Amino acid sequence: MVGGVDKWENSNSALNLVGRRSEMRNKTTQNILKPIAKILEKQVG
Repeated sequence: MVGGVDKWENSNSALNLVGRRSEMRNKTTQNILKPIAKILEKQVG
């Protein structure tokens, strides 16, 4: 039973790491896209 708990915690921490990585990726893409969107809005408007 204890071994199962250890495995569960390990998989959870791995999932958390993956989640943080995707969050970082989303933030960087947003930082890249925001200025482009502003430029496009100026051109269209």
